[in-house]
Amino acid sequence: MRTLALIFLFLVHLTAGIRHDFDRPVFVFAHHPDLPISEYATGRLGIPAPEYARIYLYAAYRYLQDTPFTPREQAAYLRVWKIRGRFAAQEVDQTGAIAWSRIRATIPGFPLPIERAESRRITFARGFLSEDICADDAFASARETLRDRIRQFGLQSSAVAFWIKGQDRVLASCDPANVNLPEAAPANLPPLIKADREYQIAAALFYLQRFDEALERLRSIAKDANSPWRIWAPYLIGRTLLWQARFTQEDNVYFQKLDQAEAQFRAVLADRRLSPTHAGADRLLARCMLITHPASGMEKLASRLVKPQSFYTRESDLLMYLNAVDSFDHNEYNGKHIDKSSLPRDDFSLWWETLQSSQVQSYTRAVERWHRSRSKAWLYCAIAKARENSPEADALIEAALKIQMEQPGAPAMRYHAARLLALKGRFAEARSEIDLVLQASETLPSARNQTLNLKMQLVPSLAEMLRLSPRKVILASAEMDSDEFESRSKDASNGDPRAKAAARLASLDRLDAVGARAFSEKLPLDTLRGVALNAQSLPSYLLLELRLVVWTRAILLARFDVAREFAPLIAADHPQVAADMQSFLKAAGGRAAEIAAAYVLLKLPGARPYLAAGYGRQAPANLPDEWGRNWWYRFTPSDMYGIDLPYMWEFDSFGRDAASRLVVLPRLAFVTDVERQQSAREWQHLETSGERGRNWIAVRITEDVRDHPQRPNGGQILYSVIRAASVNPWSVHPEEDYPQTGLVAAYRLLSTRYPGSIWYRKVNEMQGLFLSQEK
Repeated sequence: MRTLALIFLFLVHLTAGIRHDFDRPVFVFAHHPDLPISEYATGRLGIPAPEYARIYLYAAYRYLQDTPFTPREQAAYLRVWKIRGRFAAQEVDQTGAIAWSRIRATIPGFPLPIERAESRRITFARGFLSEDICADDAFASARETLRDRIRQFGLQSSAVAFWIKGQDRVLASCDPANVNLPEAAPANLPPLIKADREYQIAAALFYLQRFDEALERLRSIAKDANSPWRIWAPYLIGRTLLWQARFTQEDNVYFQKLDQAEAQFRAVLADRRLSPTHAGADRLLARCMLITHPASGMEKLASRLVKPQSFYTRESDLLMYLNAVDSFDHNEYNGKHIDKSSLPRDDFSLWWETLQSSQVQSYTRAVERWHRSRSKAWLYCAIAKARENSPEADALIEAALKIQMEQPGAPAMRYHAARLLALKGRFAEARSEIDLVLQASETLPSARNQTLNLKMQLVPSLAEMLRLSPRKVILASAEMDSDEFESRSKDASNGDPRAKAAARLASLDRLDAVGARAFSEKLPLDTLRGVALNAQSLPSYLLLELRLVVWTRAILLARFDVAREFAPLIAADHPQVAADMQSFLKAAGGRAAEIAAAYVLLKLPGARPYLAAGYGRQAPANLPDEWGRNWWYRFTPSDMYGIDLPYMWEFDSFGRDAASRLVVLPRLAFVTDVERQQSAREWQHLETSGERGRNWIAVRITEDVRDHPQRPNGGQILYSVIRAASVNPWSVHPEEDYPQTGLVAAYRLLSTRYPGSIWYRKVNEMQGLFLSQEK
């Protein structure tokens, strides 16, 4: 079983993002906030969840810490999101290159050189992100220098002409096929142009990957008191050492050059005279440290990420940080095993680690950090993890309610405050707060649906619950699409019938996991009976499902009074069982009524004693489902309210319905204590009963055939019972490890009473039965 599931998960990984035929609805995004992300980047956070990818938690932290993104930071954030989400290459920033091309085109008598930009990309990246060796700031620096030289010497001067010829060769060196270095400066040129030429030659050597020669030139420039490039040379020495490390295949040389580069950058940062280069040196020092001291490197990047700034390094910092954290997730970094205890200890890293942790002590840590810092980020972390009996839950509620609704993150704070109030049974206060959250979430469908999950359980009447329970589908997403972006519904215009079916299902309001659980576990049978008999209570398609649920549940609870009341409705809804339903109505009760009901259930494989979430079992109730979703499952939340695939239960619904989203209150606000106790007893009976689905049916029908040996179609009936247990090779029934006593008895009776029949032969030709030991 586990092997099959693991194989399936491997196939899921391989086919991620591909559209599939069995779409499912998404009510609340599991791994990302409401779309578009551009709105999220402005501080419209919705209700950030621990399951969010860390790129989203980064934005949440910034806004909760009252350090919102600047416009340029928003743009950089969205570029990183695009790169990470689509596994795309980092786009080359061409701002400087464009600016250089503009000023270069104004120089008379110098035709523009032919650019070969495609040659400038490098792909080798040992321990670093791929990038241009000719970074965009090289073009920006060239532009500014040319402007200065024109002001100093004049556009038509021989000095500027010499400088331009040299710079063209420098930038041509970005293409390794070009090997012509700028020529040495003659003695009659101004000292500044001579100094420029030394720098140009060093830069060309660097771009041509002749690193040792470049280092020699740069060290000479750093000692030249008359060179304007002496300030930049120490930084560029470190950069050259770093690139030497990148281009080596030898581990000892790799780490030796990294250590040298790290020491060089530290020396630059310690020298106040080199302050113009400190920002770049600090960034490249972090790159070195991600390899030499990973946790410290991430802490350095995180310290930069949490401070507002507008310069370009924000994109590189964030990409480096997120990629490094991803490696830590796999207990490996730079090809070496690492201990989780070596995770970074800066405030931001601790924050997301604590928020995402499922360990009990993570709540205590969150509260302690909140007390120490009084920051909204740690308040949110603590209140999002709090439960009704958590220490200091009341203090967290009080602090959250003091935050003004117009502040970023306030609706999320109020949501969790309402959740805690509801768990404590303070329903009126919770209703007041949740209404404020709904107003703030009007244009955020995912956050709104999550808020409605809670409000639906807080309402003071059954009628109001019924009105709020059907939930709008925000996306018809393929079950195996973990990013929740692909959907066949958007292709309905192409005429694909499966796409049209997905679009039709997505247009219907459905029960989400919380709504289905509230109906199935929190309402007693008598209440469900009243809802199912009221034609105006729910949409017709949900009412159809509920009627079959009520009838099936009534049979399993031996409430034959309710089952007989619904028998005509079930016969009308499912004409295939009309004759068998008449036999049920004639049965006196007790075992006889159960046997008659078993014949009805045999023809309704879609019968369940609970409401499924989402689209549920999409095959009609009278037809078997090819994925084994026939009759009722084992009674676990992941089977009943998660993805409706029976072989996924070991994986908690593939992470879709995260525990933090499934806020199911101990009782509905309007349910009386008597009703609550009754529903609990009924649910416990269904949950703990030893008989399940097919076997329940098989036990009773086999007993009936055994007691009526003269029945002419007994062999065919037993065959039908056994055939109901057949499954496809890719589908494993979730009740496979429950006793199969009824199926075994049916096979034995068929083999002893009807050994020469066609039905016995057909059974032995079946594949995939749980009767191999008998056969």
